[in-house]
Amino acid sequence: AKMLGDFIRLADYMLVEGVVARAIGTVEELLELVESARRVTDKTSKGVFLTTVSFTDTAMGFSPTEQDVLNVINQNVIEGMVSTIQAVP
Repeated sequence: AKMLGDFIRLADYMLVEGVVARAIGTVEELLELVESARRVTDKTSKGVFLTTVSFTDTAMGFSPTEQDVLNVINQNVIEGMVSTIQAVP
């Protein structure tokens, strides 16, 4: 009976480790995707995000801003993944 409990604990640890490893891998893939869009020299590449550039007499503006994009990635994507992983029993 004690061996069964140890086996279940081992299986649980393996499952949690697999979920964490997959989450880390997914975040690394996302980071690679975002960084590779900067390095691409192919003129037909559209990148990852769509932004609007506006010009005035004295400045140039981007919409959404870099901080807005980073906030969306952090709050929606990464926090969503963390919430999903924490929901695993």
